[in-house]
Amino acid sequence: MNRIVKYTPALLLALVCLLVQCKSDSTPVTPKSSAKSLDALAVDGVSGATSTFDAATNSYTVTVPGGTDVTAMKVTFSLPAGATAKPAAGSVQNFTNPVTYTVTAEDGTTQAFTVRVVYKSTWATILERYDAIRLKAQRVAGVTVSSSVLAVNPATLTDADAAYIANTAAFTKGLADSEKTVWQAVDKAKSDIYVVSLTLATGRLTVDKGTDVQLDATGAPASYKEGWKLIFLK
Repeated sequence: MNRIVKYTPALLLALVCLLVQCKSDSTPVTPKSSAKSLDALAVDGVSGATSTFDAATNSYTVTVPGGTDVTAMKVTFSLPAGATAKPAAGSVQNFTNPVTYTVTAEDGTTQAFTVRVVYKSTWATILERYDAIRLKAQRVAGVTVSSSVLAVNPATLTDADAAYIANTAAFTKGLADSEKTVWQAVDKAKSDIYVVSLTLATGRLTVDKGTDVQLDATGAPASYKEGWKLIFLK
């Protein structure tokens, strides 16, 4: 025998609410983005600056002309939708040492990117080579070095020499006395040595290059033949 089910207004209202709730619960939720790249990197206000990206290390190398003040530079870049960066794009940063930018994606995950600034490794004139070395000393010591130059055998100062001192040499910073800072680096592949000394009180900078370096048992330079000398005077 068939049973007759009577639906009251309250029961009908409950059924309608249940159907609406089920429909609402079935609406897909768009997941938040995990994209966290650092794109279109550029240097604000520096003509001729270029950048290269190394995906394996998530790092940028920015090359700027000699004479660029790297202590107060603005790096701009774009981010994926919903992502943020710290430090922010366009903020003034000191690139004497590499700067790390942390990008936070929309979903909260993060990725660090390193930005390193170097001077270009080729120069049109010998004066630009001088300037690259002078600026290297200023970056390390944080003092002003004069641009007046007294050079011995200046024609032998090559682009490779200037680039080694300005960029690639891992100079050891040590204090010879209370007023002089000294850097020394040996290019073992070429048996060359570079010695840079800076008198902090006067801004006097001396750069010596030697060849045919002989190392002692500890790997330190024991002797070498004198090459060229540069003296920056006020």
